[in-house]
Amino acid sequence: MSLQVSKVDVWQGHVDNQPGTLAKGLSVLTAAGANLEFTLARQDDKEPKKSSVFTAPLVGAKQTRAAAEIQFHKNSLQAIRVEGTDRPGFAADVAEAVGSAGVNIRDFFGTASGKSVVIYIFLDSGENAAKAIDAVKKVK
Repeated sequence: MSLQVSKVDVWQGHVDNQPGTLAKGLSVLTAAGANLEFTLARQDDKEPKKSSVFTAPLVGAKQTRAAAEIQFHKNSLQAIRVEGTDRPGFAADVAEAVGSAGVNIRDFFGTASGKSVVIYIFLDSGENAAKAIDAVKKVK
């Protein structure tokens, strides 16, 4: 698999930290046609009765309306998506490329399945996202 690197909009919302509330919110997005590739939910450190949810991608007016319905919004951080062939050290090489470009990583989430790996990297500006994309495209 060739290396694919792109900017992606990640959506964020908060749900009650109770059984079933995450499923309910994700179901609203799915009913609008969303094919969610990335979802991260975690208890909010400042408000333990809430969970922060990050998800992507959402595309088109119908999915955007569904996100608004459940009070999700585009995250203010910039994110890039990296997809490639899994191998030992791939994540370290990606992180090294971003750091060598002088870009600080805010969040880094990755998973491998079979021979593929997908990593989402959150950055603090569009300028840094562009630098990170250019740097990561050079990873072998």
